[in-house]
Amino acid sequence: MKLGIGFILIPLMLLMGCQSTTHHGEVLPQYTFIAHDNDMERVASAQSTAQANGKLLLVVMGAQWCHDSRGLAAKFSTNQMQTILSDRFETVFIDVGYFDDLHYLPQKYAYPAYFGTPTVMVINPETSQLLNEVNLSKWQSADSVPMDDYLAFFSSIGSQPVAPLHSSA
Repeated sequence: MKLGIGFILIPLMLLMGCQSTTHHGEVLPQYTFIAHDNDMERVASAQSTAQANGKLLLVVMGAQWCHDSRGLAAKFSTNQMQTILSDRFETVFIDVGYFDDLHYLPQKYAYPAYFGTPTVMVINPETSQLLNEVNLSKWQSADSVPMDDYLAFFSSIGSQPVAPLHSSA
């Protein structure tokens, strides 16, 4: 009996952590995860705009139920980050729902799938090259990433040649 209760309580506790109502601060509307029927079109449009304006494409796949997605959105909404993001990126937020099958989005940029939320992809809009494959998983713990790391990363990504993740040997 006790073992059965444990099998019920442990998953419930894990779900409660994912749906935490911890207040992250004010979030700007553009950093809210809202479901759309035309995600691929939205990303393509953002990529065209980024290319035309000499910016990088920033695709964030997340969800409102995800603690780390909401934490990232709150940090993006700070004055310091807002300045960096508006100067350097064309940003599009994609709502993954409850892990809907949106694998075609990261696959467009030669990344096999999204494995957690948020998935933060920085893309060269001219070549469609994913620039942050080596540290993509870091942002899946976005709420615990220090603000200094946000500022350093988003201020510098794309300003240096990209080191390959895999050796070609």
